[in-house]
Amino acid sequence: MDEFDTIQLNVTGCFSADYDLENVTIENDLNPVLEWSADTNSYPTYLFQEWQIFRKDPNQTQWNKVGTVFNQYKYDFKDAQVGFIKVDQDSYDYRVEMKLNDDLQGPSNEVHSILLERDNGVVPIVDPDTIPVNLQWNTYNAWPVDSYSVVLQEKVNGTWMPEYLHYNVASPQNPVLAPDTTYQLFVPELFPGEYRVCVRTTNPNDTQYTAYSNCLPIIITVPPVPDTVVVPNFITPNNDGTNDEFIIQFIEDYEDLSQVTIFNRWGDRVWQSGTFYDNSNPWRGTNQNGTPLADGVYFYSVKLVNASDNYEYVVNGTVTIVDAR
Repeated sequence: MDEFDTIQLNVTGCFSADYDLENVTIENDLNPVLEWSADTNSYPTYLFQEWQIFRKDPNQTQWNKVGTVFNQYKYDFKDAQVGFIKVDQDSYDYRVEMKLNDDLQGPSNEVHSILLERDNGVVPIVDPDTIPVNLQWNTYNAWPVDSYSVVLQEKVNGTWMPEYLHYNVASPQNPVLAPDTTYQLFVPELFPGEYRVCVRTTNPNDTQYTAYSNCLPIIITVPPVPDTVVVPNFITPNNDGTNDEFIIQFIEDYEDLSQVTIFNRWGDRVWQSGTFYDNSNPWRGTNQNGTPLADGVYFYSVKLVNASDNYEYVVNGTVTIVDAR
């Protein structure tokens, strides 16, 4: 060939995989769940190897791989690394990427979870007629959002009931109340018990996707308190043998349910017993993972049931952790 000759190569059969992260939702107040879609006509499916899941934690710039899905037709992933405590603390960014014929095809769009918070650390124990629950949440970025709903649920016999109260906000009829502002939820007249409030939004262009936020507890106080149960108001978990444990006297009298839940001052659940609280293995001032909590005031809710009484008691109060070493 001469010095200034040019070779032209015509390449056919190239592909560009087309996929999108459609949604990040908090599933049942426990874990973030990702949902995505893919156009299988945009790539040869026989070359597919895996989906890779990436998360960017709050105040971080680095993306970390948190999971892999090997079924090319499975378009969802639960991030078990972010549990029920973390979903109440921060919003998390996600993206997905396809590996095809040993090559990553490029990151998808980025979507973050919805974080619902109380302003000013409103406690979860409320008087339903006088104290509003002030809510705030961040703007969702997976789709153009024109409405949010505030959803209230009740816990009955240990199971959350289907949503039954919706407060539509940030709708075209009421455009003032929106994310990043404060929404006052006045709890309606409810029976004493345990409730939770969440925010949800549905994709206006594809209603198969619904994004839920984390949920915040609301406990309606119960006037009648069983006289037999004695709950301590402080513990000193320093292993000196005195007041190290949260011992509830006579809780064993309740044979159908005796569940204890501990909340921090922001209303986040930090520890919960099983169906029956066991004084031989009581709460010792730790979170659910066994890590000691900071000194300070916490809120407890003790749910008690005896079927023979035909009544459900909920005892609410505060307990102070003082690690006096």
